[in-house]
Amino acid sequence: MTYDVRVLRAGDVTAFREIRLEALLHHPGAYGSTYAQWVDQPIEHYLSRIDDGGIFGLFVDELLQGILAYDRETGGNARHRASLHAAYVRPPLRGKGAIDALVGAVVARGRSDGLAQLELTVAADHPAAEAAYRRCGFVPVARFPRAMVRSGVEPEMGGQAAQDGYVDEILMILALDGPV
Repeated sequence: MTYDVRVLRAGDVTAFREIRLEALLHHPGAYGSTYAQWVDQPIEHYLSRIDDGGIFGLFVDELLQGILAYDRETGGNARHRASLHAAYVRPPLRGKGAIDALVGAVVARGRSDGLAQLELTVAADHPAAEAAYRRCGFVPVARFPRAMVRSGVEPEMGGQAAQDGYVDEILMILALDGPV
């Protein structure tokens, strides 16, 4: 399967809204944001995220099938870093290299921007997501206890059903300039 990965443009805003809400609705435990926070946002909210130039989209036959956000730090002493978040790939493409293609595009952007490292966090109870990021070269460097509070976990994401409550997150780093 051929993937086209590119930064989203204003013309992608409706598709971006749809896939972002799908991710939050079907996998609420995977994100710090909630469906309720996003569903009633005006289209301008989604457009402002696109206008920042940091939302990558994975397209198959010109249809948006995955997203990954890239946020470069702008602070003077942190300008060598960027964070990745809001990753989502539609179920039919999972396990077929889609996340690898998205992450690969973001890594290329980070290198082009002259960054030293990329960072992300992954819920500790989503081992499939952690494994995907490890496959892309990210290494775990820290664990944030009680990073999120939520209700339940989606077994289809590779997690285990959990009691309502706190979930740890794992901080993962990809050094672009050598080993961490």
